[in-house]
Amino acid sequence: MLPDRVYQLLTAAVDGELTDREQRAVNKLLRESVEAREFYEKLKGDAHALRNLPRAQLPPHFGTQLLQKLAPVYRANANETDGRNVFSRRLPVWANLAAAAAVLLAISAGTYLVMSQNEPERSVAKNNPTKPENPPTAKQPESPVIVQKSSDQNGKTAELLSNPRPEIIADNRESPKAVEPGSNDALTAPPRPAYDQLFKVDPPKLPPILTVRELDQDASRQKLMELLKKSDGVHLDLFCKDTNRACERLQEAFRGQRLLIDAVAQERLQRKLKTHYVFYCECLTAEEIYVILKALAIEEQKAEAKREGQFDKLVANPLSPNSVKTLSMLLGVDPKWLQSKPGGAKRDTSKPISDSTADSLSKSLKSGSASLRTDKIVLVLPYNPIRPNPLASKEVLQFLDSVQKDRRPGRIPLLLVLRTAEN
Repeated sequence: MLPDRVYQLLTAAVDGELTDREQRAVNKLLRESVEAREFYEKLKGDAHALRNLPRAQLPPHFGTQLLQKLAPVYRANANETDGRNVFSRRLPVWANLAAAAAVLLAISAGTYLVMSQNEPERSVAKNNPTKPENPPTAKQPESPVIVQKSSDQNGKTAELLSNPRPEIIADNRESPKAVEPGSNDALTAPPRPAYDQLFKVDPPKLPPILTVRELDQDASRQKLMELLKKSDGVHLDLFCKDTNRACERLQEAFRGQRLLIDAVAQERLQRKLKTHYVFYCECLTAEEIYVILKALAIEEQKAEAKREGQFDKLVANPLSPNSVKTLSMLLGVDPKWLQSKPGGAKRDTSKPISDSTADSLSKSLKSGSASLRTDKIVLVLPYNPIRPNPLASKEVLQFLDSVQKDRRPGRIPLLLVLRTAEN
């Protein structure tokens, strides 16, 4: 005796409704069970017989005959329904009119009762005015009286005695007049508050949001250079479509520097895993950072022409305490040198970068010449969803050693986060 589950599987197999997993189970069952094979063959034979049965033909005028047989039943049911629904018929017209008149009469009666209750109060207030016939006038204070006293009271000869303050029933003094701004009386008027200064709110300072392919234009250059020269550190958020392909292009932009790519970041790049990356360095000036971004914008324009663009927006912010905290987690040390301005000569922020300097830096980036120092190290780390252990990363230790040995004035710490637009 086979269980019900086996019968259901064999029936579904005959109907052809099995999944791949169920088909494998049925094949195994048929190989192992003789009873299952017999039942399966019987089901197939019954199915074949059912499919080969002759098609039944309806006699002519079958619909007419069916309606003729159903007509007496329908009439009987209709008569019973008419007998039961005597009270469900519509009311006559006069009954509807009578109901409407009754409702209108009730509303009119209620309105009349409310108005009749309020009318006596109005008549009493109109016919009995309470006005005083002779209103009292204000009493005027009497003049003071001088009383003569004897000379034996310490030489005092007179004392001014006044009556108590009279009760003022009505004050007839005029109210003060408003002072015109341009009149002479405005000098004696009390000062008025300057309402335009009380509600003055300074607009918040928003970070510049720039399009990457427009970074070579003058407007974007001016905003970037203004931020770079006024900040002791900069945090750039670079949004892209695919972080792995964008990371390769960004490495081309930094090819004039020495890249230290963490082992975890290198592995995720090779396996094309979805990862956000961090580029961090302390060896570049404001002009060199802009030249790198300008070269990236030019390459992005070429890629856009081939419909292979990767970069979208660039958000530039000064290096905030939160950014320093994130950097300390990535490096494994507290970067105290970022919390105070470095010593030595200060940058001259009044002189912008010249065109010749920009051209020479751009050529050196493209050719990889020796004009750029080879000891300028840029550290590349994974940022999200995984971060490396800084104590176990030899690239991080090597970078920290180089930063402690070579810290020069005029260099700006750069924290560049490469991320996708949806995050």
